[in-house]
Amino acid sequence: MEYDSHESDSESTDSDEGYVALLLYAVQQNKKMGHNKRKRNEIRDRAHALNCIYQWDNTMFYRQFRITRPEFCRVRDSCKDHMRPKNEKMAKLSSGSMITLELKMFITLRLLAGACYLDMIWYGISVNHIDKYFFEVLEAMNVCKVLDNIHLPRTDEELRECQEEWTSIQMDKCGYNLIEGTTLAVDGLVIEIQAPSQDDLDSLRLPLATFFNRKNFYALIIQACCDARCRYRYFDVRWPGSTNDITAFKQTELYNALIGGTLWAGKNAHLSMDEAYSSLGGDLFICPYSGFQIKAAKDVSEVECNKLLCFNNKHSGQRITIERSFGHYMRRFLIFRKALCYSVRRCILIINVCAKLHNLCTQRWVDLHGESLPHHGQDHSGMFQVVGNAEQPIDLDPEEQFEVDAEILRLHNNDPKPGEVIPRAANADLQTKRERIKEFIASKGFVYNSSNRVV
Repeated sequence: MEYDSHESDSESTDSDEGYVALLLYAVQQNKKMGHNKRKRNEIRDRAHALNCIYQWDNTMFYRQFRITRPEFCRVRDSCKDHMRPKNEKMAKLSSGSMITLELKMFITLRLLAGACYLDMIWYGISVNHIDKYFFEVLEAMNVCKVLDNIHLPRTDEELRECQEEWTSIQMDKCGYNLIEGTTLAVDGLVIEIQAPSQDDLDSLRLPLATFFNRKNFYALIIQACCDARCRYRYFDVRWPGSTNDITAFKQTELYNALIGGTLWAGKNAHLSMDEAYSSLGGDLFICPYSGFQIKAAKDVSEVECNKLLCFNNKHSGQRITIERSFGHYMRRFLIFRKALCYSVRRCILIINVCAKLHNLCTQRWVDLHGESLPHHGQDHSGMFQVVGNAEQPIDLDPEEQFEVDAEILRLHNNDPKPGEVIPRAANADLQTKRERIKEFIASKGFVYNSSNRVV
């Protein structure tokens, strides 16, 4: 029997048409039964959450959102100009009520305080839209005027005020300002993040390994400077986790401005830094004596070792301020207690906004307590002890005390003694300044005792 190809093609076409007809019939039946009908909007009672928040006392409000009500209102009003306006009529038709800026800010601040995004259902918001509102508010906060509060002291007046705060603390503690010219304390901070996506790596043109730090997690590096009251005056986060502190600092605008002479040129000002930055040198960066230097001095004599330890103790009292600032920052915003699970750009946004909110809170504390900050110091006669008589404090009459203060001031300014000629290079070595202060302290009988404090 001869095979007819035309007949076979005809039967195949009839079969396909039958399947299509059957499929169309099924779709029509589903439509009639309402299976493709759009799900009705869920009416959400967002007013209940707002009313509960309005009834909280000030303490509960602060515990929940980390800022006070007046601060919240100031930030809210400042963010209004940076938020896209919403159609209130359409919002009511959609879910029964509008998602206000206040509600978005409550959600944002709760997430920064460490809440889980699943808990935000209490605010009447779909968990699928939490991230959208979260970053919408963060973008507005990052550019609003109220939170534009991280600035370097540039003018003579700002520089003087900044240094006077350090001087006030030193005078309250020990009666002396042994390290004059301290302007800011500097250090780095590591923020843990989720491993960056391939899109992030492609846009940044960096390999994944550069984000993996020596503590065995992916991270971003911050370089920050704070003043004597723990307020950030410089804050920069743009380095992958494997970058060390000194490499990151040398890439900051602050370092380039200092080295280029466009910031604090000719001023008696310096940064207080830890040993990691000791290779910077120069008058602008003051670091402690290293462990190697202390060990070498101990091999020479115990007296010389005590001189170095005494200097390090006084320097540490200033440098540790940036550590305290980081402690406030991390404990206030518990979103950092686990790795940030966002893109690198969004992680940087979160870190920067939290720094600005930190300054807002710290400034409020300074405004409330600035005139009556606690004094932990003692008078001039009870700070130091004389070698050979550890129980007897130095007792200086007013004239001798004036001579001591004048000598300390002269040493910090590198001024010569009467009749002495000291050559001054264009970039004087900090080591000379540090050595002279150390020797002056030792000449007055000041020592460092076994309880890790200057006596």
